[in-house]
Amino acid sequence: MTPKMCSVRGIGDTKVGPGLGEALNPKAVTMSSLSGVTAARDAAMNGKSVLLVDDHSEAGGALYRSTSIIEGLPVQEWIDSQLVNFAAAGGRIELNATAFGVFDHKMVGICQERGFGKAPSLMRVRATQIILATGAIDRTVTFANNDRPGVMSLDAATEFLARYGVLIGQNVTILASHAHFLRCKQALKPL
Repeated sequence: MTPKMCSVRGIGDTKVGPGLGEALNPKAVTMSSLSGVTAARDAAMNGKSVLLVDDHSEAGGALYRSTSIIEGLPVQEWIDSQLVNFAAAGGRIELNATAFGVFDHKMVGICQERGFGKAPSLMRVRATQIILATGAIDRTVTFANNDRPGVMSLDAATEFLARYGVLIGQNVTILASHAHFLRCKQALKPL
C-alpha cells in the first residue's frame, strides 16, 4: 500500500524517505533487550548503520525492572551509557515502535505509536542483517479463577512496582518455573 493510500484509508503514515523506510537500509536492526542493546552498540561502534527498536518510551526492554548491576553500574546508568555510545557511533533509536514482521528479502515491518488520537506510523526497513533479541515472555499458568482481580504474571507485578511504584499486595504468592523469580520475590516483599 502506498503512503497516499494509507492516509486516505485512515491507516496512518508510512514513513519512506531520507533516514526512514527503505531509504535507511541499515546493516542491522535489533531489539532493545540486554543482548540487543549490546549487539547494537558493538555493531555501531564497528561502523555499521544500526536501527534499535523498542516498544516502550525508553530503551532497554525489561531491564528497568532489574535491580542488578551490569558491568559495575546500576541498570539504568548502564543502559544510558550504552545508548550514548550507540548514538555517538551513529546508531538510530526508534522508541514506541514494534517490529511486527520480517518479510521477504530482509524487510522488517515496524509500527510506531505516535500518541493518543493519532494513527501509528508504519516503517518498512530493509536490513542486510537482522538481530532478533526480543527477550523472554513470562507465560501465565492456567488454573481455575486465574482471571480474577489481582492474579497476574510475575512480569506484570514487577512492572507495576518498577514503572509505577505500586506494590500489588501485602500477601503475594508466586508460582514460577525459572530462577528469575528469586529476584522478583525480594522486590515484591512488603516494606
